[in-house]
Amino acid sequence: ELKVGGIYVYDLKEDKNYEIGNSKLEAGNLSWFLTSRHLILAQKDKISIMEYDGANQVTVYAGPFTKFLTPTSGGKKLLILTSYNRPENQATGSANLYSINLR
Repeated sequence: ELKVGGIYVYDLKEDKNYEIGNSKLEAGNLSWFLTSRHLILAQKDKISIMEYDGANQVTVYAGPFTKFLTPTSGGKKLLILTSYNRPENQATGSANLYSINLR
């Protein structure tokens, strides 16, 4: 049963919908991880990886960032734009590219 405003992932093999959020969670902040069994959720000052059914959500980065970009092709790093030295620079657009190692 689907709810209005819910965000769902459909599993074709199991023919089942998994609710992973609601309208408060912006769908634009979700992206697939390379394994196709995991999603990346970028929220304000936090990036998490979870299974496609919404289970086992793990925070992989907590801190300021201007924008989450993408996982690397090998799936061992995430790329973000941020400015660690001066938080006020994030508003002016002088952020740098950083990678976050995943273990």
